[in-house]
This record gives sequence, C-alpha cells and structure tokens, in this order.
Amino acid sequence: MQASSEARISCNEYVLNLGARAGLQAACSRQTKQAQVQALLEVFNSYAYPESVKVLLLYVSYQAGRGNIDRNTAARIISDILDITRKCGGGDEPVQELVRKYLGALKWVYTSISRGAHQVCRESGRIMREAIDRMVEAVAEHLARAMSTHSRRGW
Repeated sequence: MQASSEARISCNEYVLNLGARAGLQAACSRQTKQAQVQALLEVFNSYAYPESVKVLLLYVSYQAGRGNIDRNTAARIISDILDITRKCGGGDEPVQELVRKYLGALKWVYTSISRGAHQVCRESGRIMREAIDRMVEAVAEHLARAMSTHSRRGW
C-alpha cells in the first residue's frame, strides 16, 4: 500500500477488516478473556510510538503464554500488527493511529459477539467450511482437466 490519500482509505479499510476478523476469532475461541481484549488498547496507549507497538506485541505474547489470550488469536494479532506497520507505514495516517483503530475494531467485534451473538461463530464456521469445500472442488476440477490434457498428449 502506498502513501497516497487513496492508499490511506485502503489502509483504513484494511486495518478495520483485520481488527474485525481478529475480534471474531478471539470471541469464537472462547478462551480469550474480555479483560485482556480491553487491556490491549490500554497497554498500547501507555507508550509512545514506536515503543507502543513493541510493548503491545510483548504483552500479547505474555498473555497467550498465561492462557488469557488464545494462542491462535495471539498469533493473528501479532501478525496483523506487523502487517499494518509494514504495509501502511509511511502513509498519510500515522501507524499508531492505524493500530489504535485495529484494536478498537477488535474490541468492538469481540464484545458484540461475546455478549450473546455466538451464532455468528457457528455461521462463520459454516461459511468457512463451504468456502473450503468450493476451493477443494475447484482444485480437483483443475487437476482433472490438467491430467486429461496430459494423458491425451501422451505424458
């Protein structure tokens, strides 16, 4: 993503999308604790950039080690934050503000799902399974066509 006003919109959308997905994963894991999700923003806001990102990454790792954040969710949060700093750094909007938006989206989605919207987890699982099934079917069809082409050519 480039440092233009058009890329800034893309970075904003990208960041909010990542945050929403991380919030969904955190809530659906049912292992990540509400207090830890809320603490992410507090920890991040306690330091100046770029130290804030480093401390946040350490905090997420620490909480995953203690079992307060699901390990897969922690890996996703760390990966997302590193992606945000790499892909959106140098743009019009400071990385610190983009990470703050990411954490806000994560928290909002987590809270909305964990307060009774667990059917979202079941539905997202179903959608994921259907998408994977379609992908496997497409790959199988492609391989069948390729093998058919190769057998006609005598390979």
